[in-house]
Amino acid sequence: DSRQIDKLRGVVLVNPATSYDRTPWPLGGRLVSSAEGVAYAGAIGAAVGLLASDGSMVSKSLQEFSTLDFSGLERAVNGAQALADLVPPETLKHRVENWLDGGCAKTNERLWRLRRKGRSTKFLVICGEDDRFLPSKDEAQRLKKELDAEAITL
Repeated sequence: DSRQIDKLRGVVLVNPATSYDRTPWPLGGRLVSSAEGVAYAGAIGAAVGLLASDGSMVSKSLQEFSTLDFSGLERAVNGAQALADLVPPETLKHRVENWLDGGCAKTNERLWRLRRKGRSTKFLVICGEDDRFLPSKDEAQRLKKELDAEAITL
């Protein structure tokens, strides 16, 4: 009930995806989820692999492929297929369109309503420092400033 929002005294945001709409993910998620079969497994595996890998892992993979050392390729393909089986394209598409697109828009709209001058709503933002999917650390600092919030980065 939108009238109840005026009675809210405090909000805790834990790794909020409020920056989702300002990242490549809206387009990337749609592209990945529209792929089919082996292409989907490759696309979701590559997206997660690139984002979850640190610089040394990416360098090692590039070095292996540049020297035509494909010994880790079977493991990578099996991992990508397992990920595709775990999160089928329909599930990813639903999460992108309904959870991330819709959730980001609604959350941001409600947060800005709560921050109106004269309101006593308190905000606490908790985020991970090493989030590779979204710029959570930067978003926590932005929300801290915009919402006059406390922010904790772990």
